[in-house]
Amino acid sequence: MSEVKNEKVTAPVNAPNPSPNAGNPKMKTCDSCGKEYAKSAKACPYCGAKNKKPWYKRWWFYVIIAVVVVAIIVAAVAGSSGSSYPDEVSDALAMSESEFKDSCKEYEYRDLVRNSDAYYGEPIKVKVCINQDLGDSTYNAMSQSKDDIDLENEMKAYGESINESDYFSGGQFLLTDYRESDTTPIVENDIVTVYGIYLGTSSVEHVLGDTANVPNIGIIYATIEN
Repeated sequence: MSEVKNEKVTAPVNAPNPSPNAGNPKMKTCDSCGKEYAKSAKACPYCGAKNKKPWYKRWWFYVIIAVVVVAIIVAAVAGSSGSSYPDEVSDALAMSESEFKDSCKEYEYRDLVRNSDAYYGEPIKVKVCINQDLGDSTYNAMSQSKDDIDLENEMKAYGESINESDYFSGGQFLLTDYRESDTTPIVENDIVTVYGIYLGTSSVEHVLGDTANVPNIGIIYATIEN
């Protein structure tokens, strides 16, 4: 019979020595000495290294997250509140319809052009005829002169059938519509009484290529007369 030898099996020199606490969620490995100790400890009991929390668990990380969230919410609210409107328009839209209309005044066309800065932001009322829809809720319009009004009244007195749009040859206006989207749309040749905010003068190019600075009114409310 062959002789059976009892050979001693030894572990490789570099084989890791499994820790009795391996896999224990309450334990952690020290970054300095590599030994395990309780996660709740303030420092490693073997080498004294401080037990630092991961950066994503520190108090300042949560503060940064909170600041970012608040900034996003504020930006979203500002974007949905019509903040792109001039301040004077936003203030006017916040007023009741009757209150705003009562505050509107009629001004001389020449005064608006000559003293644009003095009248900027003032509530204004003007009756105009829409000459052209310029797109993007802007319109080119003409107001009535004193002669237009006198001639129109004279023709009405004679019982003539008249086209009211023929009696608007006064000052030119640029209208910017800030009304709600579900209001009655304005179209060319409409006779409209505008209650709005004076926004200074704007440059308008005519058909022949020349330009002119004309009063710009932000429409807050509009009554279509015809």
